[in-house]
Amino acid sequence: MQVDLNALSATDVAELYRPPLAHWVRSNMVISLDGNYAGEHGSSRELSSVGDLRLLLLLRALSDVVVVGARTAISEKYANLRIGEDLLKVATKAPRLCVVSRSLAFSGNEGFLQDGNVRPLIITARQNDSRWVDKLSALQQVADVIISESAVTGSFIIESLRLSGMNQILCEGGPSLLALLAHDNCLDEMSITLAPLVIGQTPVQPPLGQTYSTWHRTFVGVADDHTFFRFTATPLHTQV
Repeated sequence: MQVDLNALSATDVAELYRPPLAHWVRSNMVISLDGNYAGEHGSSRELSSVGDLRLLLLLRALSDVVVVGARTAISEKYANLRIGEDLLKVATKAPRLCVVSRSLAFSGNEGFLQDGNVRPLIITARQNDSRWVDKLSALQQVADVIISESAVTGSFIIESLRLSGMNQILCEGGPSLLALLAHDNCLDEMSITLAPLVIGQTPVQPPLGQTYSTWHRTFVGVADDHTFFRFTATPLHTQV
C-alpha cells in the first residue's frame, strides 16, 4: 500500500506508524538514492524535506526516548526535545534525549546541555583517564550519565533505557550507533526516507554497519518527491 502522507492529518499518520508492541526499538534515517546518509556538506538535513521533518517530529512524539550518537548530536545541533502544538493529540509528553559518547568530548555549550529544566541522558563507557574523569564530573552537573564498565554495546544501550522506564525507543543515528544496534539485533523497525538525490560519493561507512539481515516491508508512503518506508524485523501480522 502506498499512501500520500501529505493528504493525512498528524493523527492519521501516527496511527500508521504507531508501534505494535509495548517494547519497540525503531531507527529513523534519510538516505540518498546512492546510499549516502549525509549531503554534499556533511549534514542529513541536506537530504530532508518538509514531509521528512514532519515524520521525524511525529516519530519522536511516539517515543519515550530519542537516542543519538555524540557526533551526530553535535554536528546536527541537537537541543532537548519538545512536542509541537500540532502533535498534542498524538502525545503530550516530549521524549527524553539520550546521547551516546565514548569520549565525553563535549564543550558544554551544546544546546542539549543548556536546558536546566530537562537533563539529557548520556551513555558512555568507563575510562581510566584523568581527563575523562574530569569531563564526567562536569557533565554530571547537567546530565544523567549511565556508565558501562566495558565497551558500550547496542544491547547495553537498550537494556539501560528500559531499566530507566523508557520502552518506546527511537534511534536517529549516526551510522556508528546504528551499527551497534544492528550488530546486537536490537532493532525492531527501520523507518527510512529515500531522498530523490544522488550525492555522487561513497559513504564513509555503511549507514547500518556490516551486519547482514533480512527485513519485511510493511508500509510505503510518499510526500512530494520523497518516499517513506517502514521495515520490520518480523512481519507485523506475526507479532503478539
